[in-house]
Amino acid sequence: MNLAQLHYFRKLAQLEHYTQAAQELFISQPSLSASISSMEEELHIKLFQKKGRNVKLTKDGREFYDYVCRALDTLQDGIDTAWERGGILSGTMDLAVPPSLLIQFVPDLIADYQEHSPTKMQFHFHSISSMQEMENGINKNIYDIGFSTNPASSPLISVPLCTRGIAAFVHPSHPLAQKSMVELLDLAEHPILTYGNNTPTGHAIHHAAKQHHLNISQMFDDEVTIYGYLSHDPKLVAIAPASPLLHSGNNLVSIPVTGLPEHLFSIYLIYSKENHIPKVMERFLAFVEKNFSVQKIA
Repeated sequence: MNLAQLHYFRKLAQLEHYTQAAQELFISQPSLSASISSMEEELHIKLFQKKGRNVKLTKDGREFYDYVCRALDTLQDGIDTAWERGGILSGTMDLAVPPSLLIQFVPDLIADYQEHSPTKMQFHFHSISSMQEMENGINKNIYDIGFSTNPASSPLISVPLCTRGIAAFVHPSHPLAQKSMVELLDLAEHPILTYGNNTPTGHAIHHAAKQHHLNISQMFDDEVTIYGYLSHDPKLVAIAPASPLLHSGNNLVSIPVTGLPEHLFSIYLIYSKENHIPKVMERFLAFVEKNFSVQKIA
């Protein structure tokens, strides 16, 4: 048994899928299967069992997985310490990011970190489609850190980084497009497009809309869909945060809204204290928490 096989085993245990694991390991699926079979033969135990098209750890496999993770993490700590003493600290980090934060916010944050840090860090970006996908990936140690517009479920840690203002967005041909500011009451005669009621931001918007008798006609989970839908229906008014997506061809008009809480939309950094946190990740977390403490951005 060699070190590469232990890495193969851990990756397959995390992804529970031979094809996906082989792709991320840059090896063929037959090579991965042969490696796992060789380990099982050497250990005299069954490590995985089939579950539909996927695989999952057996009882013996779960116990072995814990030992493998501790061993690989300890080895990486030793490598990091040696590199640090030699003036070099490097590594890779897998980031789970929704599309709306991939356009500007997270790339800008990473560029800022790389400019001010001596760490030679490589970042792998993974575009995720749901909060559940992010949380599952972090819990399984597939992703090191996530960025989200919603706090994560316990026991994951959610660090608020900044807030964005909420505005009304309309098509340039909309009657409200010429206004410099609107109150919620001004929106009562228009169909509203906004977040669903299942997020903190959406819940606050729905609460304010109910108080002012607004007609919420369409609900979505992210501003990518909201802006795209709005650009094709000039009768709608969207209530959503300002976003770089507005400058990516949607041609929408932003109007400040009075009557909504100032810090309604937040961006969070999410990670797990139960996962191993290598030195490079400790430095990154410290940098982000120091330089991106809760602040308001346009």
